Amino acid sequence: MIRHFIRLLIHKNLRNNGFYTLVNILGLSVGLTVFILFTLFIKEITHYDTFHKNYDSIYRVVEQMKNDDRGDFAGSPAQLGPYLAERIPEIENYVRFDEWQNVLVKKDNEALFESDLLFADNSFFSVFSFEIISGNKEKPIEDISSVVIREEIAKKFFGDNNPIGQILQIGRNGKEYKISAIVEDYPRNSSITFDFILSFEIMEKQSHWGMYNYSTFLLLNKAVSAESIQKKINSCSVERSKDNIMKLDLFRLQPLKDMRFEVIRGNSFKTIDPKFIRIFLFATIFILMLASINYINLTTALSLGRSKEVAIKKIAGSQRQRIIFELLTESLLFAIIAFIISIILVELLRPYFENLINETIQLRYAYLPFFILVTALIGIIAGIYPAFFGSQFKIMELLNKSTSKGFKIGRIRNLLVIAQFGISSFLLICAFVFSNQLKHLFNKDLGLETDNIIELQVNWPGIKLNELKNELKAYPGIENVCTSSFTAGEEGWNQSTYWEGMTEDKQINMFVLEVDKDYFETLGIEFIEKINDYKNLASNSGEYYVINQSAKDYIGWNTSIGNKFSVFFGSFGQIAGVTKDFNIRSLHYETSPTALLITDNCIPEKMHIKINPDDKTQVIEIIKNKWREFAPQGAPLVISDLKDEYKKLYTAESKTRKVIALFTFIAIFISIMGLVGLATYTTTQRTKEIGIRKAIGATSGQITFMLVTGFIKWVLIAFTLSVPLSIIYLKSWLQGFAYHIAIQPQIFLITGALIVFIALISVFIQAKNTASKNPIESLRYE
Repeated sequence: MIRHFIRLLIHKNLRNNGFYTLVNILGLSVGLTVFILFTLFIKEITHYDTFHKNYDSIYRVVEQMKNDDRGDFAGSPAQLGPYLAERIPEIENYVRFDEWQNVLVKKDNEALFESDLLFADNSFFSVFSFEIISGNKEKPIEDISSVVIREEIAKKFFGDNNPIGQILQIGRNGKEYKISAIVEDYPRNSSITFDFILSFEIMEKQSHWGMYNYSTFLLLNKAVSAESIQKKINSCSVERSKDNIMKLDLFRLQPLKDMRFEVIRGNSFKTIDPKFIRIFLFATIFILMLASINYINLTTALSLGRSKEVAIKKIAGSQRQRIIFELLTESLLFAIIAFIISIILVELLRPYFENLINETIQLRYAYLPFFILVTALIGIIAGIYPAFFGSQFKIMELLNKSTSKGFKIGRIRNLLVIAQFGISSFLLICAFVFSNQLKHLFNKDLGLETDNIIELQVNWPGIKLNELKNELKAYPGIENVCTSSFTAGEEGWNQSTYWEGMTEDKQINMFVLEVDKDYFETLGIEFIEKINDYKNLASNSGEYYVINQSAKDYIGWNTSIGNKFSVFFGSFGQIAGVTKDFNIRSLHYETSPTALLITDNCIPEKMHIKINPDDKTQVIEIIKNKWREFAPQGAPLVISDLKDEYKKLYTAESKTRKVIALFTFIAIFISIMGLVGLATYTTTQRTKEIGIRKAIGATSGQITFMLVTGFIKWVLIAFTLSVPLSIIYLKSWLQGFAYHIAIQPQIFLITGALIVFIALISVFIQAKNTASKNPIESLRYE
């Protein structure tokens, strides 16, 4: 009986209202698909690091920049962890580590370049939940000559053999390390990644209080608040020398659960700003709202238009309760059909969606009850009004079709149209502003050249770097070559700086780069002061530095050449030049005080090659040939355009622009479907009225205008309401950039014109067809 009832409902709707039913189901299924995909995405990214049993009690120590637009920094001194643990008993444990990439690892005669080398304390395994599966479980890192390796690495190097006690040579000097333990592979939702773990004691021996290059995590007692520990940390200070006190009020505690969602300089893992999560969340809810509104609107229109059917059921003896049940069941049934289609679409579109958001998601069965509940609620809400409202009328009222012409029904539909196109307008305005802001970031003058600059990764042990640089410089298609310690967005060296006459209140950590003497010429960085023959300065006479305009202004020098300056406590070098400010960092932040340590030798980190664009193909071949000649065997050639490296700094923004563009397209598509379906149905309902108007002299143009304006005025109201809301939101979003555009009035004019045009086209065709009918045919309708 139930199967027969369901079959009858489907057959009846497809036969009598096939177009509207299909539009209704398709619109809801698209909305549900988007909702499911982004719910899975948000669920995935909010579960990072939750596998640690101490998840809620682990905090990272972060350097906070007070009254400074440079942004907080993830590094801290190596001495900080033990210093705090000794003085604050509520700190149960601490762990420090330092991450290295692209390390040479040798086993017997086999040499491989591996990633993710970690220098860590033994407490790493008690603070975090990384399980030791074999070897020394009590003290995995037995001594300074021990190494812990990951399960996958153990299989890669040793197969099924037991690697405990075996020897690996790690690093440029080929030092031997004995494998003391194997750690289980970390989950994919881990922020901390590693292949090899060495003792942090190696790094501790060569560090001092002014080096903010290491990560420090604290495990706090669950019975105390992080705020109270924060106050105790801030009240501490360190005497680094007789006349130099470092106050620890520059540090704050960042919960592990917030680490993935706070963009901090020096992060070695992907972060996603909460504002982007909110954007995705709100846009997802908007799309679901649009699809739901669409479904409710058309379901209501279709149900109330079937007044004769309800009247016949009442004549046949059906009770009101049965009619209510049938109408609710019908609405719920088609919502479930839309849900089934959406699940199929999710599985088909998931690979493309993962590529778009650069994340892996999975449709887990545990989530299905939630999605089914949301779908059921939409179906029930859509059916409630027509079920309870349409079934209350008497038989004669139903036969006269007076139920579908009330003011309340029209008002509800108009409000739903406003909601649909208001959301679409809001998303379209956001899409335009996001796109313009991204263009602004890509095109802003950085103070250095990025066009026609090739970047090589040259931090491979055994590379003949000086020879490689000289050979490349000699090629006619190459204008200049330099080496340095960092590239776009990297800030691994953040260190205390000193100068003659510095007072305690002026002490500052600067971003420090090590560069060779061709750096400024290769990247087109302009000097405002310099020693004319700075390239001939001999490093054996002391260190030489170049600082940027921001550093000079902060220090307060009128002239800088020859002034004493250093990034190493206890010894001074001198200033050889001052450059204009240049942005090596993301434009989310303003240019910060920067010091560049000048060296005679090549720096084995990054090489930048300025080329003639006409010779690019030949230059790439020359680089490949010279790499084979001067790079160690097996060292990969990692080559990129510097301009592309800068674009990577705005991956989150680029991703957001694509997602919002997709959301906007879907929102407009759903709104168009809803408007076309509603316009088609409404004009059909007014067929007799149109016939009468034509019979008394109204032209097709007048009737078309009447029908179109009946919808367009609500679209204009929707757009008008969306403008102030979008301005408020976008002003807040743009504040996240140190350099941002102003919101231009033409964006709203273009959006308004586009939304009205889309709505006009959606309604016009159907209105024109209805208005063109012969009045005799219109009067014969029904």
